[in-house]
Parts: sequence; structure tokens; C-alpha cells
Amino acid sequence: MQPNAGTVTAEVGNVVWQTLFKHLLDGVVYARLIYDRGLAVDFVYLAVNPAFMRASGLSRAVGRRASDVIPDLRASNPELIERYARVAAGGQPEKFEVFIGAIDQWYQISLSSPAPEHFVAIFNGISRRKRAEALNDSLQAHLQQAQQMQAINISSSGVAHDLNNILMAILGFADLAARDSAIANPKAQRGYLNEVRLAAERARELVQKILQPKPPAQDADGTPALNPQIPIEESLKMLNVLLPAGIVLSSLLTQVPPIRVSGIDLQQMLMNLVLNGRDAISAAGGTGTINVALTACALAQVQCTSCLATFSGNYVEVEVADSGSGVSSDASRAMFNLFYTTKAPGAGSGLGLSVVDGLVHAVGGHIIVEHLRPQGTAMRLVFKA
Repeated sequence: MQPNAGTVTAEVGNVVWQTLFKHLLDGVVYARLIYDRGLAVDFVYLAVNPAFMRASGLSRAVGRRASDVIPDLRASNPELIERYARVAAGGQPEKFEVFIGAIDQWYQISLSSPAPEHFVAIFNGISRRKRAEALNDSLQAHLQQAQQMQAINISSSGVAHDLNNILMAILGFADLAARDSAIANPKAQRGYLNEVRLAAERARELVQKILQPKPPAQDADGTPALNPQIPIEESLKMLNVLLPAGIVLSSLLTQVPPIRVSGIDLQQMLMNLVLNGRDAISAAGGTGTINVALTACALAQVQCTSCLATFSGNYVEVEVADSGSGVSSDASRAMFNLFYTTKAPGAGSGLGLSVVDGLVHAVGGHIIVEHLRPQGTAMRLVFKA
């Protein structure tokens, strides 16, 4: 008697299924749901392949209820039986990732139903990947926290650096006030004491930058427009007290459009640049000039010395030019790096220009460094008008 085509096809299909079931690297479970008053409450393992037994450690599951094989399954993953029941009731196949707490394993499960009240679940063990992801997330969180702490430390160091400059100005004005008190010059004394008050207010604003830092995403768009001439003039009064007798500080401030920079930030930039110029002049002999200029300008295809971006447009420029020892080409490329300094050990912190660079670029500005002849350096800070 010849077997008919349907019988042969069924037998071949059964052989193929059994081969796949036995050798598939993913775990396979064939199960029947158990209902109580119309609700799925458990299931019986009808067949499991070797891969499932190896991965789960459940070698004697066939013919037994899940609640007997894994007693804590319903407590740890009540949603699993709900998913099995939904698919077995004629729902669409589902694929999902789940942590089964009762056996401490992560799985990606592909779920389908070959017959009512039955389901086939293919288990792909992903515990190693999930643990690697969790470790990576933990490391990223620690790295982010470390970076935030580093940023706070750097910001605090920069503020402390600039606060020291202001305190030096306060001490200078206090000395002048005491001198004029001794020679009975109350008008000059009141002027110096007013400068002490203004410097103290700047110091308070610097401290507020630590206590109430801006979010990293905040940029110049959130800063009110400012007439830069006012904070520059205030800074020049303080800076005159900090310069030795051999250095002449001059300025040329023209009317310019308002810019979106805070007054305290602009004063930080200016004080750092002027005091850097002071140190450069001292290194070159101790006498020289520092010129501060405020102008409006149109720039075309100019490159930022710090970030190397090329830009064009209408800008407001704050220039600090000194007749000091100048900087080399190599130094001009590295001078904005944190803690970089060409000064002798103990003579410089390497914070000043890094602070200036951060403040300028935080509001969308740029820095242009020019080498002056016969010697000296011009630092041009440009802000979008």
C-alpha cells in the first residue's frame, strides 16, 4: 500500500519539527493553560527542548504545573500568565523582554498559539546583555556625576581665581581710603569707599554663580541685552588699583549695540585679560601699556583662535592689547586649555584664559589672538551684535 502525499508531508514535517525542537539554540516551551472560573491561573509544560532545560535549570518540567516547577512565578511575574492567555485566546503573536525574578534571568520571549488554550514560547536568554547594559548605565551615571563634580570644581576654581582679583582691588581701594583719611580728604575717601562697595557687589555676584549655577543648556538667548560700556568702565576703575606704577592702562570705548552677556561675566573676562597683560609686561621688563577698546565691527571669514570655527557678520568687539612679551604660535593654540600656563611654577594657575574662553563661548562669542609688533598681544573678544 502506497502512503499518500498528505501522510508523507505530515511525517516529514514532524521529523523537521522534532529536529528543530531538539537542536534549536533558543529554549522552546509548549504548554497548556489552566483556567479557574474563566481566568488563566497556571499552565502545564507539555514539552520543553534541551536548550530551555540548560538555560533555566528546569530539567523535570514536562507534565508538571508551572506553579510546582517555579513556585514564585505568579508572585514575581503575574503579567506573564496574562500574556500567555491573551495570545492563546486568539491574540496576535507577541515578542517582549522580561526579567523572571523567580529564576533570576532575563529573557526575550517570542509567543504564539498553535491551538486554543495552548501556547508556544521561545526563550532567548539575554541576561548577559542586560547585565552589561546595567553595568554600562551605572558607569555612565558615575562618569556623569564625576564630570559634574569636575565642572563644579573647575567653576569654583575659576570663581575663586577671579574673586581673588576683586579682593585685591578692595584692599587697594581700602588702602587709598585710609591714606586720604590721614590727610583729611573726605571727598576722595568717599570715592574710594564707593569703589570698595562696587567691588564687594561684584564679589557677591561671583559667589552667586557657584550657589545658583546656570543649567548647561542655557545660552545667550536667556541673557538680557546689556550695554557693555557700563561694566567695562566699572572694571577699569578696579583694574587701575591692581596695576603697578610702570604700567599705563588706557581705554577707547565707543557706542556699540547691546550684547547678550551678563555684566559680571564681561567683567570677569576683562579682568583676566588685563591682569594677564600685566604679567606679560612684568615678564618683559615691568613697564608698558595695556589698551582696552570697545568697538562695533563687521567680520568676514574670520577664524576663532580657540574653537577654530570660521564666522562672519556684525559683532561687538572688546579688545585688550598689551605691550608685553607676547605669545608663541604654539602657546596661542594651547593657551585656552585648562591649567595651561607659561609662567613659572607658583606664578600662575592656568585658569584665567580658560575661564575667559568658557564665558565667551557660552554666549556664542569667539576669541581672536593677534601678535603685535614689535612685541605684545591683542586679545579680541567678539560677540554677536
